[in-house]
Amino acid sequence: MYRYFFLLIPLLSACEPNAETTSTDKKAGALHEQKIISRTVQDEMSPLGLWETHIEYPIFTNTSKSAALTEINNDISLMTEKYHCDNDKGEKQFTASITFLNDSVVSIQFADTWLCEGMPHPDGRLGAITYSIQTGKSITLMDELVDSKRKDFSQKIIAQLNQALKTKADNNTCAQALNWSYFYLTKTGIAFVYTADDYSESHCTSEVQIYTEDMQQYLNKDSILSRQPLNK
Repeated sequence: MYRYFFLLIPLLSACEPNAETTSTDKKAGALHEQKIISRTVQDEMSPLGLWETHIEYPIFTNTSKSAALTEINNDISLMTEKYHCDNDKGEKQFTASITFLNDSVVSIQFADTWLCEGMPHPDGRLGAITYSIQTGKSITLMDELVDSKRKDFSQKIIAQLNQALKTKADNNTCAQALNWSYFYLTKTGIAFVYTADDYSESHCTSEVQIYTEDMQQYLNKDSILSRQPLNK
């Protein structure tokens, strides 16, 4: 009986108006864990009488000996709150997860949505960031490509993204992609994603993947992406 009572305490407190709970999803021996933040703000303007914020993202553990990992943690934390409603008067949900991790790089994909008081419809963004674990800095893919092959590579990816857009049932409403919106690493290669900026074109998304072996010809020999196998 007491076991169930103590399990219910955090659930009940999370439902209280103007409440905030923070927790982490830990796994023994893991290099990272999921941080979860939930907040509620009581407001009569909300259809349900309160607004809810839910934020979930990975953080690295054992950062005491790594300034780079600390910098990555700080950057991700700032990213979660980049767009938010004043005084939390609105609905917000941010989720991020690691798509790839090895000794050199970590790639994180995220989805962020918010509906603030007075907004006619929700707004949001999709994206990803790849960091160097040695420096803590984000990686710009174009800097990792052979200079003479950048143009050819970009044209190849854009053509594939537009071809993928044509498979949409209502593709006539989608403008052509002029570049990829973001990229992220996977166990088998690099994924490139196009998302339209305008809310009316939120259905206009496409994604293509270039496999590890096909990427090598485009990467600098000293690229952080080529020094370590992407499928490690």
